[in-house]
Amino acid sequence: MIDYIIVVLVSAFLGATMKIADLLDEHNYRWFKYSDLLFGLLWGISGAYLITINQILATIWISVLFCFIVRYRLDYLNHGIAAGIWFIAMLYINYSLWDNLIPFIYFASLFTITGLIHDYFQYKNQNIRGIMKFFFIDFKLYWYIIALGYSLYSWNIYPVLTIWTFEYVYDYFSSEKAEPLLNKLGMRKK
Repeated sequence: MIDYIIVVLVSAFLGATMKIADLLDEHNYRWFKYSDLLFGLLWGISGAYLITINQILATIWISVLFCFIVRYRLDYLNHGIAAGIWFIAMLYINYSLWDNLIPFIYFASLFTITGLIHDYFQYKNQNIRGIMKFFFIDFKLYWYIIALGYSLYSWNIYPVLTIWTFEYVYDYFSSEKAEPLLNKLGMRKK
């Protein structure tokens, strides 16, 4: 039971640190000197910790890293710091892609395909409406469904715990609802 609580807490921290790192790079937020690098480091450490817990969590987050590389999402120094830490964690646990090939193909292909569709709608075809907008832009439901699908298939709750918590917190910090909290913490838009 304690393992599940740790996964939820670390996944929430990962979602928060990843989005705050992004806000400090791309969304004109400013905090303190080198806060962008600090949040890249925290993002890297929290993801690396999840990678070291067990093989399914390692496979999920390594798949996310693969997806980010394909989608050109690692485009700032703090993103690179986080990715580098995740690669070191993979080496540390001696992660074997071969031993985890089926779950890796499942997560990496589905995260990448749905992520590329999301990117298309977000950047190329912004006139999206209805169920597609709800699914790919407003709530990014594809993350939740991919995790739920694997959890039901494998009878393993870790995919749902980590992805649902991460995505919920990441989306919170992506929304205007987070602005009062960010302002209280001292983060300001330029």
